[in-house]
Amino acid sequence: GNQHTVEMILVAGGPAPSHQRPSGPLDQPPECTLCTFDEVSGCKIADWKGHKGAVMTTCQSLDSETVVTGGVDKFVRVWSVAKRKQTITPLKGHKGTINDLAMSPCG
Repeated sequence: GNQHTVEMILVAGGPAPSHQRPSGPLDQPPECTLCTFDEVSGCKIADWKGHKGAVMTTCQSLDSETVVTGGVDKFVRVWSVAKRKQTITPLKGHKGTINDLAMSPCG
């Protein structure tokens, strides 16, 4: 086919300087952005936001149409590369950080 591997780069949002922080609890982890690029052209595909805190692991389907991410917020998120958004409600219920993900080659 005409499909390309997706390169994923995590851009972690750091805490704002003290003069820019909103009032309230400061223990909220920053939102992280996953930047995706076409590996062949180098063109940016999308910025995907949703995780709070670090994204620890990513994987993609063999057809490069779906990306799955997991992180310290204990959520697994499923993303459509074509639609550039999450395809389902984040999967919750994990007791700790998501450190590893795998996708079946059968779909």
